[in-house]
Amino acid sequence: MIVPMDMRSISILTLLSVSALAPADPAKSLYDRLGGIHKIAAAVDWAVDEEAKDEMLLKSPNYKSAITTAPRPFVKFMVVNYVASMTGGPQKSPYDVPSLCKWFAYTPEQNEHAWQLRWKGFERLGVDREAFMELRKTFEAREQAAKPMAPPTTEIFKDSKSLYARLGGIAPITLVINDFVNLLGADPVIGSNPNTVRALTSGNVSHGGLKYLLTEQVAQATGGPFKYTGRSMKDSHKGLKISDKEWEVAGGLLKQVLDKYNVPLKEQNELFAVIASTRDDIVGK
Repeated sequence: MIVPMDMRSISILTLLSVSALAPADPAKSLYDRLGGIHKIAAAVDWAVDEEAKDEMLLKSPNYKSAITTAPRPFVKFMVVNYVASMTGGPQKSPYDVPSLCKWFAYTPEQNEHAWQLRWKGFERLGVDREAFMELRKTFEAREQAAKPMAPPTTEIFKDSKSLYARLGGIAPITLVINDFVNLLGADPVIGSNPNTVRALTSGNVSHGGLKYLLTEQVAQATGGPFKYTGRSMKDSHKGLKISDKEWEVAGGLLKQVLDKYNVPLKEQNELFAVIASTRDDIVGK
């Protein structure tokens, strides 16, 4: 089982596993007007980090307790999943995020301040304020109707024998993927492929979006309660010309992360078997 404590941040598998960002259009869903999964994830990524160090918000004992004990990548995944599903995206959320936010017990001033930080997260990405205010209105309506709850500490698994359960569930998986994607981004071999660099700097993807989608993908592939909403491996890697060396390096980085967090060899082998099944759709395409 992955040990979730003090993890920081699963493969080149999902570097481009979603379609390009859609321009704002009132005729489209709120999800599209917010920019789709990559902009939503990027905005949440920035806002969660800012809120977690904000002195005014940390005066709320409940919020301080939650943000200092819950794994940050898990919090980001949970919020992105909820916002995407709530605004018309293909994602499905099993989380009751409004209840969790209500538990923070913000004063009216703290609540307004938190929403201003969240707006900055979207504004810096060029999201229309009208779309953001619609998001806020929808979220606050659900929050008002929700019953307060403390942060969930234990995930209940439908199948305790699944690889997903044996890996520890969604929280540990988000942490491993966060760490792994960070390593990929800093690796000189991965960064030497001009096709990959060009794709990742095109403005169509975000660091937070990649982590979100890869978490979804691994959670589904290992038997978890999530559905992968990105593009197929063949479509997402078309034209990248991923080499055998890049594939091996990515696998080595993943192995490094799994070893760091004491994932048993049996579970590692099962996970690598799942990843190996996608190799022909990725390498050389």
